[in-house]
Amino acid sequence: MHRVVKKADISARISPSRGWFPFLDYMTMEMERNCYSATGKECAMTLRATEILRQIRGFNAIEIEKHRVAYVCWTWLNPGKDLFEAYVEKNANFVRTGDISTKSELDELAGYSEIGVPEELRAFYLIFGKLSFGGLDGRVDIFSVERQLADLRTAARKSIGLMDTILFDRGCDRSVVEAVNGRLGQTAFDRLNAEYKCIGWFDTDVPGNEREYIHYDHLGNFGTVVQRRDTLCVSSDGGSPERQCAGRPDASLSRIVLRLLHDRLPARDAVIPALARAQPSHTVHPRHL
Repeated sequence: MHRVVKKADISARISPSRGWFPFLDYMTMEMERNCYSATGKECAMTLRATEILRQIRGFNAIEIEKHRVAYVCWTWLNPGKDLFEAYVEKNANFVRTGDISTKSELDELAGYSEIGVPEELRAFYLIFGKLSFGGLDGRVDIFSVERQLADLRTAARKSIGLMDTILFDRGCDRSVVEAVNGRLGQTAFDRLNAEYKCIGWFDTDVPGNEREYIHYDHLGNFGTVVQRRDTLCVSSDGGSPERQCAGRPDASLSRIVLRLLHDRLPARDAVIPALARAQPSHTVHPRHL
């Protein structure tokens, strides 16, 4: 015999309607405070901070609604186990920021770079700190200054150069990769390290198999380099790191971040109708969930 769950029972467990997520509220308040502070207004000249903030808030709100649908099914199978908030915190793919940089930390990081730290990136570190999110379909990770300095101080990461960061991310020595896939000349390796600094990455294929590494140059322009896990020499489309860097030099960090958030945004048009179907006006039958 099937169990019939009344809407009132479900609504009582999802209360208040939005759910209360202290870490999300704190994170949002911190971003808003940073955006509208004196430093934030100064940074607004170079970083589209309010647009990024709006995208992050929208992304996280839709994640909550998406998991509200799944929670209706889950609570029927696991009565009395988790409140909605606990379920969502364990399962949702929230965009997370934090580890806000200080100016002294930024100055220290600049000491590791022959080309300094662009103003737009400084603004990002002072307002958002870092950006990380993702699930089984791949991750996005823009490093915080605190994390980079910790790796550099212990020599776990040789430099913030593009090629050194790729090797550090893969957790292997350059010789291991080149022994199988051919040698990237030392001149090219050193030039890419010196002229392009890496600040993070995101998966573009099966998670971990192919990634795009986000970099900047001495003019403060941002771009990405696609690299397969098993080679330093070419990407999936056959482009060398040198050719890719030369071909994509003029994007802004804001544009890259907004594209990442937009491309991975849960489909709101699919979420809201599903929520309506999962919470009809009378009862919810398991065959209809």
